[in-house]
Amino acid sequence: MKQIIADLKVILSNSEGLEAAAKELSKSEKRLSKKAATNVLRDVQDFEAGVIDESQLSLYLIQHGFRIH
Repeated sequence: MKQIIADLKVILSNSEGLEAAAKELSKSEKRLSKKAATNVLRDVQDFEAGVIDESQLSLYLIQHGFRIH
């Protein structure tokens, strides 16, 4: 799950804002609508800000269909 979180952080940092990042994420993860991708990235932002911890973020990501490979 740490790798998935790291990958999501990269998408956020390489994009010009949340909307652009969500668009990129929804393209790479076909199961996510743009709204769902936005919610995932907001969860990542909350994690980075210390609002939620890694276990909470992992739970949210699993709920959105991310799996540990």
